[in-house]
This record gives sequence, structure tokens and C-alpha cells, in this order.
Amino acid sequence: MTFAALETSRESGVVLELYTFVFGLEVFRFTSFQRDINWQGFSYTSEPLSRTNTEAAVEDQAGQVTITLPLDNPVPAKFINNVPGQVGTVQILRAHATDPAEEAIVLFDGFIANVAFDGELEAKILCNPNTKIFNRTAPRFTYLGLCNHILYDERCKVDISLFKFTGLVSVVDGNDITVNGAGGVGPADNFVGGFSRFPAGSLDDARMILAQSGDVMTLLLPFAATVIGSDIDLFAGCAHDLTTCDVKFDAVLEYGGFPFVPRKNPFGTRLRGGS
Repeated sequence: MTFAALETSRESGVVLELYTFVFGLEVFRFTSFQRDINWQGFSYTSEPLSRTNTEAAVEDQAGQVTITLPLDNPVPAKFINNVPGQVGTVQILRAHATDPAEEAIVLFDGFIANVAFDGELEAKILCNPNTKIFNRTAPRFTYLGLCNHILYDERCKVDISLFKFTGLVSVVDGNDITVNGAGGVGPADNFVGGFSRFPAGSLDDARMILAQSGDVMTLLLPFAATVIGSDIDLFAGCAHDLTTCDVKFDAVLEYGGFPFVPRKNPFGTRLRGGS
């Protein structure tokens, strides 16, 4: 029988829901079904989870889903100490365990917006639909002296591989990490405004670098995983001014600002005649 036939059947349908959470390279798959199940080549672990229906009445909450998971589940556990460096995506599928064709429909496709811990037993994960991104205000290309580009993006065109340093993390102290040899690369504040990535050579997790003192980097947030004794990638930062673009990155032809904007607004002053 097809999914449609099972969905309308009074006797043959056995509903199951499949949940997939993705954080960069990490993928977690669970099901609310009574046992673990393999579906379309993937293994889903049975978990005592539940969800709300999607909101349709209030505009700001339209399409939202709240998923309740045990506190010891690896998904909410990623939010206990700090927020992961990458946005977690969520997909919920509806299928029937008795369907030999293993068909499924997508009930929800979105991303994690908030995680709240209810006592010591449960975590409530608020998820927004992907359509929610259209409510955001996109950054505009503004008329100012500093560069509008995001460092290493397609408009900036700086080759990120030329400004990467890989070193061993020897000390971790809160938000500070010591990366052996990093202080000898470029100027004294070479990595300020850039970012660190762990594990080295992957796209798994990243943290912004707020300050640098020699080999010591101050991160916006510490990594959730233990980085001490491991290699980490550091990427040079940019002050978004013309001098840095020219001297540090040799990319002045791609500069996305207007460095010669007059400091004084001629439309805000009056002309004075001689006497």
C-alpha cells in the first residue's frame, strides 16, 4: 500500500514520526515510535519525545513547533554550557511502519530558535520553520567609509586558505585558548575579528576571535568539545578599513567601502559670505 492509502486506512496504518537534527557534521536521528527503526537507509533511535502542533493563528508564531526531549538527550545537551557555533536544523517526517515502500511526508523543516530547560528532566526546543528567515532584515550595502563585505565572502574575494594557521592548543582557560605559534603569524592582532574552527580541517564548529595576545586567543564563546591537545584552525581577521584591505590582504580593488566620504556633511552647514 502507498502512504496515502495507509494514511486513510482505519486498520493498516501504523503512524511513526522521524526526527533529524543536524549541527554541521553531526547528525542525530530519533523516532517517537516504540522501538528503534531503520527507514530509507537511516537508523532512528527510539526516544520518549513529543511535539506541539504547528502554530497557525498568530503571525509571529506561525509554523513554530516545540519538541520536548529528555535532558540527557545529546541535542539539548549541546546547549547546556553554551550555544553551538552552528545553527541546528530540524526535519520531522511522518510515515507508517507497515509501509514496505518506506514513503514519508515532511511535517516540518526548520531550525532551532531556542532551548529551555524544564527542571532536571526535560528540555523544550523551540523550532522555527525555514520560511521565518524571510522576516529578517537583510543587511544593506551602505555608503560609509568601512568595507561592507563580509570577510572571505564572494564579494570580498580574499582566498581564505592563504590566511589560515593551524596550531596545537596547549592551554584552555575559560574563553582563552593558547595556540602554539599563532603569535608569530602576521601582525600582533592578526586574528582579531577572524575566527577559529574545530576540529582542524573540518566545517564542524567555529568561534569568533575577540582579542589576541601573542599565542593567546580570546573567543566569543568557548568550544563545547575539549580542544586542549588538539589542532585548531585560526583565520586572520579584518578591520574593514582601506589600509588593512591593501596592506594585509592585497585586495584593495575589491574594497567594499567609500573611504573618501567627506567627514563634514555639506548639506548640514551654511555658506558664509565675506565682509
